[in-house]
Amino acid sequence: PSFNTQENYIDITCEGSTVTPTIKAEIQKGFFWSSYRVWTCYRRNYFAVSVSFGLDPWIANGPLYLNQGGSKGPEQIQSMAMSLSTAVDGTSGKSIELIQLTPKRDKGPQLPIERKLLSPTPPEKSRNNHTYSIGSFHTTTAIAGPQLPQYSLASHSGSTHQHTFERIQFKSATSNNGKRSAQQQYYHLVVELWANVQSPQELRWVKIATRSSLPLVVIGRSPCYFPKEGPGTAGASSGS
Repeated sequence: PSFNTQENYIDITCEGSTVTPTIKAEIQKGFFWSSYRVWTCYRRNYFAVSVSFGLDPWIANGPLYLNQGGSKGPEQIQSMAMSLSTAVDGTSGKSIELIQLTPKRDKGPQLPIERKLLSPTPPEKSRNNHTYSIGSFHTTTAIAGPQLPQYSLASHSGSTHQHTFERIQFKSATSNNGKRSAQQQYYHLVVELWANVQSPQELRWVKIATRSSLPLVVIGRSPCYFPKEGPGTAGASSGS
């Protein structure tokens, strides 16, 4: 499944220039294109989503500021992170829980999805890496990036630009799967980009951009997927 156009919520500036973040995301496994022309997965199937982000323009060693308006004025970004969530298609956009399993899978605990601290992908690496592999990649040649004071190389073994959320499951299936008498429900996976503008007193994450997937159907069991009926007559919307 591919992703819709990114939505930006808050302006970022650096040395007087507006900086535009770009979310990159790829669903690597777990979904199939059904005969009813919708991306589908089984609720108990594991899937994986790789995420990264870039900044344009790329200003080496420049401090990044978040401009939320009001009386606060620009706030310096201390670190950045990405996360993964799910929302129901439509105006309500109700959140749906995702769970992440450990390498022990069903025998291990179920964990909530947490924000993953990342640094922006340098322009050259972004152009040279068109596909992702499972896991995170690290820089082999140091490329000076913008200032992120709370993201130190000392606390990370190399600057991590990309992360794969692995062994993910939906907590619940979509409603009305294959019922003509009721409107088919769809989900969207939502990749979120966050900025930390913490003060000495508090850690404060602000959502600055999101990118949602195309509509998805999640089915609870597999005997005969939509045996005689399609997933409703209403078309899915392209946004969340």
